[in-house]
Amino acid sequence: MNEGLSFSEAIRTCYQKIFIINTRACRSEFWYFVIFAFVAHLVLSFCTVFPIIGELIASLGSLIIIIPFITVSIRRIHDLDKSGLWLLLPALLIILALFLILYGAFATAGILFFLGIVLTLASAVSVIILALLLAQPGTPGQNSFGPDPFQHKIPFSFKPWE
Repeated sequence: MNEGLSFSEAIRTCYQKIFIINTRACRSEFWYFVIFAFVAHLVLSFCTVFPIIGELIASLGSLIIIIPFITVSIRRIHDLDKSGLWLLLPALLIILALFLILYGAFATAGILFFLGIVLTLASAVSVIILALLLAQPGTPGQNSFGPDPFQHKIPFSFKPWE
């Protein structure tokens, strides 16, 4: 199946669907937006050289990027017929690991600190697994989150015998 959104179409689609999470997003829409967000964050990081206005621009720019990034990630995981809650797994592991590391550093038992380190590694592995999951092709046709994102882009084929 052709998943042929161009770079500009993907970015435009992400901003048109900035608050829509109950549909699906194809791989090209998601990964092109990941590239766009990475480059935009690099550019915005250079704005912080200027003390006040640069930091304000970088903060607002990051907000303008993070919201569609979250929603396109949810739509992408929906294309795999999975709940958007899958995206919370790495975040929950990181929060738990930080808690255990910080608490374990002050507690007398070194086991909590060790568990925090193990959970940090587990969160890194979960990010890799999630990235591999998001790279998978979506479920063809209808799934529980709606129709295939490219159902409307089926090319016309001329079949005179039908």
